Amino acid sequence: MLNNFVGKDIINISDMTPDQFQYLVDLAAQLKAEKKTGSDQRRWLNKSIIAQFEWESTRTRCAFETAAHDLGLGFTYLSNSHFGLKETVKDSIRVFSAMYDAIVIRSQREEGYVREIAELADVPVINACCEGDHPTQMLADALTMQELWGGPSSCKGKKLAFVGNCATTAMWYGRLCALLGMDYYMVGPDDERYRLCEGYEDQVK
Repeated sequence: MLNNFVGKDIINISDMTPDQFQYLVDLAAQLKAEKKTGSDQRRWLNKSIIAQFEWESTRTRCAFETAAHDLGLGFTYLSNSHFGLKETVKDSIRVFSAMYDAIVIRSQREEGYVREIAELADVPVINACCEGDHPTQMLADALTMQELWGGPSSCKGKKLAFVGNCATTAMWYGRLCALLGMDYYMVGPDDERYRLCEGYEDQVK
């Protein structure tokens, strides 16, 4: 499959077809294999990305920062800025678009907020987690399962059970299973607060 992600945002895996999703998983497998052999992976010298984490995460930050370093990308992590405070989001994104080649956003807000930022930006926006989806985590989990079970198509027909609070995160894994052709089960407390709402359930179906 030809790469058609150039210049595109990555916000929710439901925006992708199964083939597009698998393309990214295959690319991740290739890059991981190259790193193990010690290959020079610096494909994107003189390009830079910026990460704005309103919702902190040690692992997600380390994953992005290490990947950027491996691929030759400059990486800026905003740990002390006026983003959205003394400087408006609109103005900040305009500046980021002029200085960087991609913007990474992690925010404990609705997905619409990340999509608004993508509309303002002139460069691709990558969602590093919001309430609507965690696409990079879903890609990593898909890669792990395929490594365990034998590569592309190895997930098809297998069963995945999500156990816990099914209100939001369970939806992410429901979409993942749909893209990989897996059967999906949710197990959680018999309490309305912890159930997947009908709209999300319909989306997964």
